[in-house]
Amino acid sequence: MRISIVIPFYKNEENINQLVSMLNAQSLEFLDVGLNLEPVLVIDGSPDRSLEILIRNKEEGVLPSETKIVKLSRNFGQISALIAGMEVATGDCVICYSADMQDPASLFMPMYRSYRSGNEVVLAVRMARKDHWFRNLTSKIGYGLLRLEMPEVPKGGFDFFLVGRKAKELLINRAGGRRFLQGDILKLGYSREIIKYSREKRSLGKSSYTFRKRLSLFTDAFYDTSDFPIKVGTRLGFAIAAFGFFTTVFVLVSYIEGKSPFNGFTALLSAVLILGGLQLALIGIIGEYIYRTYDIVRNRPRYIIENTY
Repeated sequence: MRISIVIPFYKNEENINQLVSMLNAQSLEFLDVGLNLEPVLVIDGSPDRSLEILIRNKEEGVLPSETKIVKLSRNFGQISALIAGMEVATGDCVICYSADMQDPASLFMPMYRSYRSGNEVVLAVRMARKDHWFRNLTSKIGYGLLRLEMPEVPKGGFDFFLVGRKAKELLINRAGGRRFLQGDILKLGYSREIIKYSREKRSLGKSSYTFRKRLSLFTDAFYDTSDFPIKVGTRLGFAIAAFGFFTTVFVLVSYIEGKSPFNGFTALLSAVLILGGLQLALIGIIGEYIYRTYDIVRNRPRYIIENTY
């Protein structure tokens, strides 16, 4: 039996030596029980020397013998890189792992054993993380909002997981580039187990996930899993319409009585600005959903594999 380990690379040159040592140690551990480890290393348009170093390590026999190196034509993003790696992987199950090595590779074997016991999906869930306080805070807020619509999403989220062959094929065939992979996995409905762990602080290099990128991922995840913005817009529209109706009645009654409840243009200007802002916001929300539909319909490649080594 073969177990594939898919690892996307983007600006992780500093971690390669430690990663290679880890892969060799894990390969030996799996060989001891008669299993083959197949690392699938996906270079996601990384501008550093990751590809060059990995190819040299493979040619020199430093990497495990079944290692595959996949080069994408450009940077498509982590999710697309993971799906590309899944497509190339030939294992009976696939473990997705991050090249920053903040997640414990010692969980590979327990995850595989859980899979062999009948779980098609195994999630390694972060119970604590030794990241910057701002990163921790924004992650908690983001996952808290996602859990409003998908309570099954773990509080700490997950990026480290195992899927069997059936789950892998469904994830590969799922259309659309702007997607929430964690939600896709949870919605499969297959039996799953959660393994809890504490995420370590990054020892080498710097994360390429800026706040802007993380906000973009959260936006994609939120729109991909929820119709909450549309519901809020609809209910807000009805509430404003009702308020406008009662205000109109109040103004008419006051006019008949010879009173003037609103003097000047302040009230009128405020009403126009509030309603105009809400209309623009709701048009933007609708546009987000329409664009995601368009993204699926135009069916552009989610990734392009330039070469495999």
